[in-house]
Amino acid sequence: MKRSLTHAAGVALTVLATGVVSCGNLITADVRGDTAFSLNERGELMVHVDTCDYAAVEIDIVAGRENLQGSEVNPTLGTVVTDQPQQGRFAVNMLAPKSPWRVEQPLEPRESPDLLIISSVITGGSVAGKDEAIPQVSATMSEIAALAPGEVLINEWVGGEELIRNVAIAEADFSASCE
Repeated sequence: MKRSLTHAAGVALTVLATGVVSCGNLITADVRGDTAFSLNERGELMVHVDTCDYAAVEIDIVAGRENLQGSEVNPTLGTVVTDQPQQGRFAVNMLAPKSPWRVEQPLEPRESPDLLIISSVITGGSVAGKDEAIPQVSATMSEIAALAPGEVLINEWVGGEELIRNVAIAEADFSASCE
């Protein structure tokens, strides 16, 4: 339970911090769910999502803030979408998604595997009256490639100067605290 609470605090801060930096607006969303990265056996980027009671309709991969000035918007590197909002736990291949997901913008690699990528899961307004957000996960492709088979990478709140760190966990252990 302690991991769930500290993880939830960290991902909430990640959403807030990334949202403020990337769009310039304070985000006051109700944050639920969780997101993780992995690679499949072909080395393709997978985004793992647990939506809790929200429904996902889009997954974007955006670049980190390296080489950006002031209020420049983080470039979108790739997007997958669905016309059938998805709930629960699922994984989406960002290069070759299975139905009902489809590629809207093909995933572009960063100039270096050591540059940050960030997932952004967009909800479909599934819970009336709430400004919804599913936590983001950020990492470099080098960090994701270092995962052992069966592991996913999450962001975990640690506080201090670092604030968050990347943690590898078993895919079977990946789930959100949906309270």
